[in-house]
Amino acid sequence: WPRVRGLYKPEGYTMKDDENPVGSYRRDFDIPAEWLEDEVFVRLEGVESFYYLWINGSYVGFSKDSRSPSVYNVTKYLKRGVNTIALEVYRHSDGSYLECQDMFRLSGIIRPVKVYRLKKGHLKDVRFEAHPEKKGVYDGDWILSFASDRPAEFKVYEKGGAEVKLEKVSDGKWRVAKPKLWSAEVPNLYKLVTEGLCFNLGFREIEITEPKN
Repeated sequence: WPRVRGLYKPEGYTMKDDENPVGSYRRDFDIPAEWLEDEVFVRLEGVESFYYLWINGSYVGFSKDSRSPSVYNVTKYLKRGVNTIALEVYRHSDGSYLECQDMFRLSGIIRPVKVYRLKKGHLKDVRFEAHPEKKGVYDGDWILSFASDRPAEFKVYEKGGAEVKLEKVSDGKWRVAKPKLWSAEVPNLYKLVTEGLCFNLGFREIEITEPKN
């Protein structure tokens, strides 16, 4: 309970003893002609628990990580004007048992689905991380490393919009003077912006160490 299709399975419904309900989703959306000159992506923020994706009747891909976003380059499947996106969503999969958390086990599209475009030649692989300049000293300066698949500049902004001053230490590394730290109680976040892409940036460090005798 709750049962979506009633109390009893129709005769011949499945050869298996256990049901695996399937939901089918379909929606039309418009694509302007100028979008097809760039690259168009579909981003599914969360689908529980396993699904197949089609665009205009063509198979695109699948995912079974329901709490992480999935991104697909669908440019080659699109046409000018009206296009159709379709999903076949399965309630149970091997992935759903890996995600066995203390929660209501409801299936379907649980987060937004977005269609967006990016210019050809855009950054495809951006990587950054932060560590204290001095190990174990968290209220001091931090080192921010940044890398991408091609040379690119970036800036960091505080929550209020003020730009954070960065001091270059070496190639790919910058010093940030005493940033506000991220914690579960006070989740301070900065914005890292590069070539129109925006990422959340938090200063924290997690490590597992053996206890000292």
